Amino acid sequence: MKNYFKKFSIMFMMVLTIIGIGMIYGVSGANAATVGQQLSQKEDDTWKRIDDTNSKLKYFGTWDTINGSYWSDSTIHYTVTPNSDVDFEFYGSKLRLIASVSVNCVNKYDNKLIIDGKHYDLNQNYSNSGDKILVFEVSGLNKTSHSVQIKNLANKRLYLDALDIDADGEMLTYNDSISLNKSSMDLSIESSEQLISTTTPEAVEVTWASSDSSIATVDSTGKVTGIKEGTCTITATIDDGSKVFTTCAVNVTKENKSISLNKSTTNLTIDDSETLIATTTPAGISVKWSSSDTSVATVDSNGKVTAIGAGTATITATTLDGSNLSATCTVTVTKKDDPQPTDPTGDANLLIELVDGQIKQYTVSQDEINKFTSWFENRDKDHSLTATYKFTKGTYKDYVVHDQIDWFEVR
Repeated sequence: MKNYFKKFSIMFMMVLTIIGIGMIYGVSGANAATVGQQLSQKEDDTWKRIDDTNSKLKYFGTWDTINGSYWSDSTIHYTVTPNSDVDFEFYGSKLRLIASVSVNCVNKYDNKLIIDGKHYDLNQNYSNSGDKILVFEVSGLNKTSHSVQIKNLANKRLYLDALDIDADGEMLTYNDSISLNKSSMDLSIESSEQLISTTTPEAVEVTWASSDSSIATVDSTGKVTGIKEGTCTITATIDDGSKVFTTCAVNVTKENKSISLNKSTTNLTIDDSETLIATTTPAGISVKWSSSDTSVATVDSNGKVTAIGAGTATITATTLDGSNLSATCTVTVTKKDDPQPTDPTGDANLLIELVDGQIKQYTVSQDEINKFTSWFENRDKDHSLTATYKFTKGTYKDYVVHDQIDWFEVR
């Protein structure tokens, strides 16, 4: 009886050991496999295993293949060359990557794993070496086609032994292509325009380059900026090792800028005003206004010119965008007409008393009275008017000084 129980105990311990090993390597057990465990074959019937030799996996750069029973279907791909990558497309909603691991393999900073344009962490750097290890898993993707890129960024080993996808999923043909929204563009110096790339598969990374950055530059998003006159080529390349690219020819020219005014000359009388209108190409350039002689005419920030004194001034409109283009208008300012008497007709008597008490009397027409009154009233406000008023009758001329007039009346 003791021997029976002893044999039973030994067999029970062996079963537990087998179950434990099976759970560690993902062969059996209730719990799903996790990253870091060995997964020698697909976990269950919800998965399908794809070997690293599948023709729809596209290897770019320098890759080697090792044969041996340690790996799935006795083969494994690896690279130690920076910028070597493997790309593929699959239909499904989940993905697992199976690879060898060791201290000589890439960590998450030494490689780039991109699925549909989104970056994921991939680590094959383990303190203990192992084969057929589950090194990456993602689930919950939309049940559709997905683009995957795995790129080595360091002089370390990057392995691919196999991948697992949905049981009803499939590998798709990977065909690189890229196109731009423009095959050529014309730019002026300091202007910019956006190039847009369309790739197959979608959401892969694109690198941009200019054949001559002294003529035009391009940033990481495809924005092109003109630097100086000339031509160059902008190249967009799919960043997956396939070296598929497309180009856009760029011609950079000086912009045809100009400024003009609605008038080249204008005549004003003192106190009158007029607004000049500046037209720029391209439209919307800010303009600065100036006058060559503000004692003759002034101009405000809107181009409104005001006549100040008799004479000639030049009004200048200058662009403020650095081009310093200008246009001018010559303004001639004249005095207001001086009221001068005509021969009196004897319609009325004008009595003027001077400050010294002297009274002057003139027999003049109503028109003459109106002109005298206008002159007298406006002289204090407008010193451009003469200081004296002249009365003429035949060959007789008489003058009165404005500042000497005390009062006047008409009878």
